[in-house]
Amino acid sequence: MRPQAVGAGIAFLIIGAVFLFVPFNGQSVGVETISPSTAPYVFFEPAYTPGALTFDVNAWSTTSVSVQVYSCGSDTSCSAGSQYKTASNLVAQGSGGNQQSFDLLFSGKAGTGYEVYASGSTVLDVTYNGPLFGGFVGALFAVLGVLALVGGILAKPKKAGARAAGFGGKAPIAAGTLAAVPGAPPPPAPPPPPSSSGAGLAGYSGGPPPGELRPPGGA
Repeated sequence: MRPQAVGAGIAFLIIGAVFLFVPFNGQSVGVETISPSTAPYVFFEPAYTPGALTFDVNAWSTTSVSVQVYSCGSDTSCSAGSQYKTASNLVAQGSGGNQQSFDLLFSGKAGTGYEVYASGSTVLDVTYNGPLFGGFVGALFAVLGVLALVGGILAKPKKAGARAAGFGGKAPIAAGTLAAVPGAPPPPAPPPPPSSSGAGLAGYSGGPPPGELRPPGGA
């Protein structure tokens, strides 16, 4: 097990949980102008979000209008169009306008598409309160955390002392010694110490001691 990888995995999981479950308000979905003659405005909640997101459909019009939001179920592109415009699929409605904006709030569901209709020309600004980027950042950190945690637990520990003898497994060279170079001739042997011919002290060569004078012609 590698403690550093395990610690990193736990940290990533904590960050992922924060981004998945802590709501961030006012994240933009999109801005669009619609009218009865145009297609409805379509948006959806991604399937990987951890739960319901709170959507805010802000509508503004110069005249009095009514706005309705319908659920398209798992058809996130709302490809059937007006077929979803039924009372059972209505999730939010409201009216207002006359140079003023009004809000339609409702709780979404993961993996669900929505379409918005208006009775007159209306500017829509759709936002949501929920995980950052719909939870994508949290999901990414969670995956990284799991990979790091599992990898750290299953990793084999490094063997200590494998190269304790020295670099590359070779024994270190003692201080004051020379390493033999392959193919080089051996170093010359040191000269032998001078031999003494006298019977006096060791190292005496038979000559007069330093500083002693001999009389001329004397023995």
